[in-house]
Amino acid sequence: MKLNNRNQYPYSYNQKNAVDSSNLGILKLIFLMIGERAYEYLQPVIERIQQVNPRIRALVLVTVSSVVVLLLSMWFFTMIFNMGDEESISGVPSAQQVFAAPYDIDQRQMPVDGTDPNAFLPQTIGDSYAFVTTSLPIDSGTQKVNPNAVGTLNLCMVDFDNSCTMQYTPQYYTLGRYTDVNQDVVQVFVGNYWTPETAHITVTELITRLRTVGYIGNFVSGGLGAIDYFYSTSNGWYSFTWTRGAWVISVSGRSREALETAIQTLSI
Repeated sequence: MKLNNRNQYPYSYNQKNAVDSSNLGILKLIFLMIGERAYEYLQPVIERIQQVNPRIRALVLVTVSSVVVLLLSMWFFTMIFNMGDEESISGVPSAQQVFAAPYDIDQRQMPVDGTDPNAFLPQTIGDSYAFVTTSLPIDSGTQKVNPNAVGTLNLCMVDFDNSCTMQYTPQYYTLGRYTDVNQDVVQVFVGNYWTPETAHITVTELITRLRTVGYIGNFVSGGLGAIDYFYSTSNGWYSFTWTRGAWVISVSGRSREALETAIQTLSI
């Protein structure tokens, strides 16, 4: 049932209106007094300016306007040029800093197109995780890739027909699986797509997909930075995905610590 505040609290309602009207009147009076005083101070100046030769007035006006425009232009272009600097003005991050890729992944080895993706899988990740297999975990009941075993992100990139309708599929790909003594799993996906543009499009599609089933963290996509990347979580997996040319690399782990270790272990 909708309650009517006017009927419930008539005194409070009317009192508030009265206070608002009183405050508005005081503000109007203050502005009128300020305007009157300003006019009294400026009137002699205006009269003296009106007595100056019109040509001189015009020349002074043009000169002052030009100086103001020049100063504003210098300030504007200085800000534009500083957007690409390593350090920016007044502590505001530059565009280069904002779009900088974490873990220096944009400085790593650029994979050569056509290389076997398995060549980029390390034998160990950190001191705890050892390589196990690149075989996909198949559910015995459905005979499809087990979504809980690989996570939503990797499922989209390795189970094209049954899970996600991706615009592009990679030419070559691999999904390396690693475990520690506690059977905790880390996964590394490496896929060679057709062009850098198809890799960018794939990352954008993955971001859109994961927003509906999980969470997206920091990301840069659409070519705004040196490379595209994004953090995500879904189905209990923490993931970090990035591009290198026509390649898409994605690391997934059950913990943030395992994820970070895997990212730092890879060379691409």
